[in-house]
Amino acid sequence: MIICDFCSSPDVKWWYPARDHDCWAVLSLDEENNLESKTARSVGAWAACEECSKLIEAGDKAGLLRRSVKTCERDPLDPEKKITAIVTADIHAGFWANRTGPRYEEKGGERVEKNSL
Repeated sequence: MIICDFCSSPDVKWWYPARDHDCWAVLSLDEENNLESKTARSVGAWAACEECSKLIEAGDKAGLLRRSVKTCERDPLDPEKKITAIVTADIHAGFWANRTGPRYEEKGGERVEKNSL
């Protein structure tokens, strides 16, 4: 099932083409307690529901960030969602910087990679 990349709604209506890019990194300990870094990579187009798409089309970065953070599950280590907001803002910055063209309508319910367009 495809969900909105911004708010996790299952009602995806649009795709936004984007260049592949690293979107965030985490530090963790491996099995031998050595520090390691893992990077998440965004690949291809981003899915959006109607509400998130309206915010994107309006260029309302703050509104999109508020909606995304509001829909995140509460983390006991981040009860006021301050860390969530910082991480989400960084991920969104990657979207805005790497978006490559206008939105197009979702058809068929499968993730569309930019190379298949």
